[in-house]
Amino acid sequence: MKTYARIEAGKVAELLSTDSNIAEMFHPSLQWIEASLGVGEGWLHTADGFQAPAAAQAAPSVNIGAQIANLEASVYLNRGSRELELRLMEREAAAQAIAPATPADLLAVQPYYRKLKALDDQIKALRANLK
Repeated sequence: MKTYARIEAGKVAELLSTDSNIAEMFHPSLQWIEASLGVGEGWLHTADGFQAPAAAQAAPSVNIGAQIANLEASVYLNRGSRELELRLMEREAAAQAIAPATPADLLAVQPYYRKLKALDDQIKALRANLK
């Protein structure tokens, strides 16, 4: 099983381990690079390879609306697209009689669904704080 890092703005945005062909799993606009053991989210990626980030600095305060926009932009899915993608994955699994077919089961075995659902839940929590 290989581990890949998704690179966004020169940094590792997420890691994924798979035996599948990464190029066939995601949209070509996403940059995935094979990562060595020890590479983590937030690491820098340059022409020389991966580099651990410098000591953590205090992040400036960002308002909740900006946090939501940043999260949605990070996966290139707005609220409607994200919810549609989740529902389509659930229906496809049910229609093909794939075990598992429930959202809870999909969370257990589908890494993309799990990440998308976590992102969706995080954004919903942020939106609730706006009210």
